[in-house]
Amino acid sequence: MSFNIALSGLSAVTNELTTISHNIANSGTYGFKSSRVNFATMYAGTQPAGVEAASLTQSIGIGGNVLTTGRALDASIQGRGFFVTRDASGVEVYTRVGIFSVDREGYVVDAFGRRVQGYEADEQGHALGRMGDLVVRAGQIPATPSDRLEYLGNFSADWAVRTGGFNKDDPLTYNSSAVSVVHDSLGTEHSVTQYFVKTNTNEVTVYYTFDGNQVGPTAVSVDGSPWTVTTASDPSYLASHPDITINHIPADPVTGTPELWEVIYAGTAVPPGNSAVIAFTTDGQISTVNGVPIAPKPYPAPKDWQPTVPLVSIGLGTPPGATPLSLAVNYTGTTQFAGSSATYVNVANGNASGALTGVQIEEDGTLMAVYSNGMKQRAGTIALATFPNEEGLAPVGDTAWMSSQASGAALYSTPGAGLAGKLTPSTLEQSNVDLTEQLVNLMSAQRNYQANTKVISTQNDMMHALMQAV
Repeated sequence: MSFNIALSGLSAVTNELTTISHNIANSGTYGFKSSRVNFATMYAGTQPAGVEAASLTQSIGIGGNVLTTGRALDASIQGRGFFVTRDASGVEVYTRVGIFSVDREGYVVDAFGRRVQGYEADEQGHALGRMGDLVVRAGQIPATPSDRLEYLGNFSADWAVRTGGFNKDDPLTYNSSAVSVVHDSLGTEHSVTQYFVKTNTNEVTVYYTFDGNQVGPTAVSVDGSPWTVTTASDPSYLASHPDITINHIPADPVTGTPELWEVIYAGTAVPPGNSAVIAFTTDGQISTVNGVPIAPKPYPAPKDWQPTVPLVSIGLGTPPGATPLSLAVNYTGTTQFAGSSATYVNVANGNASGALTGVQIEEDGTLMAVYSNGMKQRAGTIALATFPNEEGLAPVGDTAWMSSQASGAALYSTPGAGLAGKLTPSTLEQSNVDLTEQLVNLMSAQRNYQANTKVISTQNDMMHALMQAV
């Protein structure tokens, strides 16, 4: 019987040595999780029968160190989630190795060619809410014309009032200026310059140029009959009726000879010339834009309430080959405080066309396509899977697992939701193997193996002595 007991010990320790060797060999494997052999005693009835390797425990819940790689398509998970992939046969496989790339067909794949699963997006980057293979579409993002400009700054209350006429070529006729880049429908860049002129104690007049040519606000509205046309001074206006079209072109104030039309202006007056007027309260906040007051504060007002400041509409004309271009300028939040003037935000929407130059992963799992024009567009969102019992997952090689009856079915979510954890872009999770611990375990297993061989040797000597005595 002692022979069999010792042999069971050798078999169990051999399994342990195999597991320890496997751990040590994969100490440098990204996403690898170490394992441990659990021994259990055996009995034949009430008689000792030795030992067996009863189970294998995976340390899946213990994370490895995070290595920064700087690669845009690398990612590690800070939580209990797994990346979801599909192999060539369509079977779901789960991994902690976030080494991704885009294959020649545009599919996002892991280091072993399995397609990464996630929540898809349409061609405009809008989330579709369904899971599938993540795809990055090649090609260009089209040009989008600018139609809005956000400006936020402080017009210094210490500015001197300018009493002479405005001249864009004479810096002494304005207090400050700001240049913005806008795009037409072809994606061509143009410049819009705002010239800020303090014309009264609490009043700043803004003049505009487009590619160096002066333009002005265009706030045109047309009612039914009787016709009402509201305009600001701008080179051209159009009021339409089913039967009649009126073109109103103001004459040059110095040399022109006006053609007489009966045009009745009703509503809020706007300043003469190509400009807009921003008036401030005594505490430095905007009160009106072109005479239109900001929306009154509601009562009770929400904590995050912000006043609605009227937009200034600017007609920029029609660039060659493009569609007519106009901007709505938003001055919400702009102030008039003492001290230095400052521009905090001065940016227009719109973009030139751009070709795909790369793909990157965001912390929330968003797969972002990057284009040559500096634009980014969502290509999808990486999905993560969690399990009721992650240690019950079945290893399948290539540092991956499949679900099993012991693990339970996968629960899908996006990074940051529940226990799945967030992603850390441009990093990889290293093996969680503790080499010091494994080497100690190796020496212990070696002693156990030697001890069991000693039992066999001793039993053999005893049997030999018995045979000699017979």
